[in-house]
Amino acid sequence: MDIIMVPGFWLDASSWSEVTPPLVAAGHTVHPLTLPGLEAVDAPRSGIGLRDHIDAVVAAVDAVGNPVVLVGHSGGGAIIHGAVDARPDRVVRA
Repeated sequence: MDIIMVPGFWLDASSWSEVTPPLVAAGHTVHPLTLPGLEAVDAPRSGIGLRDHIDAVVAAVDAVGNPVVLVGHSGGGAIIHGAVDARPDRVVRA
């Protein structure tokens, strides 16, 4: 199963580093994301909002090409639900 992992506010893909190895060992393909504006501490964030983060997750869903599981931590929960609304036929679980 492809699992797209969305971190909480102010975190990046590395926040999933302890979670991904057991999932990979279980046979899953994991896609931990870093959302727009969170690439670095000094990354520009002006003008980036919830819609931009949802769009980034939707783009990841589209890029995988298979049905996916979305996992959201903290503020990532609201983001994945926006992606589910955009791609209900592609998300098997959130």
